[in-house]
This record gives sequence, structure tokens and C-alpha cells, in this order.
Amino acid sequence: MSDAKTEYAMAVIEIKGRSREDEALAKKVRSSYLELRSYGANWAKANINEVVAEIAPGAHAEIEGRKICYYNSDRTMVVMADVAGYLRVAQVTSANSKNKIHYLDVHGRSADNYTDENGKQHGRKRSDRNAYTHYRIKHRDEM
Repeated sequence: MSDAKTEYAMAVIEIKGRSREDEALAKKVRSSYLELRSYGANWAKANINEVVAEIAPGAHAEIEGRKICYYNSDRTMVVMADVAGYLRVAQVTSANSKNKIHYLDVHGRSADNYTDENGKQHGRKRSDRNAYTHYRIKHRDEM
């Protein structure tokens, strides 16, 4: 039985193979690994199987450049796994919208704001928001 983690691993192999022939793709793959090395220590880990089951049940991997995407049935939500080993969840809005993608937390909730202990809502700075929208993909033995 195939699962999201298996599909992801197979897609990563395919992307890396393509990057040996395509220098532009190779450069993007290298930048992915650099981003993970630079910022990944601040990101929580997530089980890709659980995230895909919650956000896009029944979805199969679609390769889009250096990303492996799992869309929900109406293509309004997507789990975007990067070749370097991290994922993000996004809400996809209409093509006419200024911001076509809005990044969410691992459960599909907005990561733009947080509520303090007094119940007051505050906006997050971009640097803080990234820690709530980027998740390192757990290795199989961690799942």
C-alpha cells in the first residue's frame, strides 16, 4: 500500500534525477537545502501521512518543480512538500486574487495571528510566522 511518505520519497528521487539534467532545477534544489539548514532548526516536525490525510485525504503526489504537492479534491488546499525535507500547508485562492496562496499551520488554520493568555489577538511578525508554517518532515522511523 502506497502512502504519502512513500510517494514523497519516490518523487524526491525523480526530482533529484531531473536536476542532474536541468541546472535551473538543480539551483532551486540547492537553495531548498540551504533554507532548511539556515532556518529548519526552528521548525517543528510533522508526519506527512497525517498532514495529507487531514488536509487532502486521498491525494496523490504531483511534482511541481522542486515541490511535491498533494491537493484536496476541490484544489483549494494543498500540502506542499519540498525536496529538502520540509512541508507547508496552503489555501489556494482564485487566480484573480492578489495573493493566490495563503500559508497555514499544519492543521489548516491561519498562522497570521495568535491569542495571548488574556484572550487578546495579536499579529505575528513574518519571521515568527514562518516557524508556524514550515514543518520538517519526519523520517519513517519517527512516524
